[in-house]
Amino acid sequence: MSCVLLAEDCGADHIAPVLRLRCTHPGQWSGTCPVCQGERKLSLATGTNGRRFIWTCHRRPACPSAAIHEAILATGVSSECLGSARGKHRKPESVPRSVLTDLAYAKLPASAYQLRLLMLGEDLTAQEAAAKLGMPERTYYRAVTALPKMAENRRS
Repeated sequence: MSCVLLAEDCGADHIAPVLRLRCTHPGQWSGTCPVCQGERKLSLATGTNGRRFIWTCHRRPACPSAAIHEAILATGVSSECLGSARGKHRKPESVPRSVLTDLAYAKLPASAYQLRLLMLGEDLTAQEAAAKLGMPERTYYRAVTALPKMAENRRS
């Protein structure tokens, strides 16, 4: 069951006032992240793909999405308003072909392939995918540093 208001109205009336977020655009708010307490680090927007809202911490490294979800709920925001931490998984056709082509031609370590595939398949951040895979920190670091080089390594 979800809040009876549309997501944009719910965000403005139920979530933004509790978290003290300011509206940056219609359906988008920003403010202090409830996990790291970083000022102007949290972005909240109405969601797509089955998600009521999408939230992101812009600190480096970013706070995990699940931790942000739990922290928002702890402030008193109703789970009916916020929705779940995970929406529906992406449909395979929603991943651009160019991304899949880059992945196919990339010369990456196996851990980077695993990480990227799980990120694409389940719409996870790199940290969330690594945690789900039980990837050691050192392996995670090597995998993440290899991912930006994908476009450079593409065959001509």
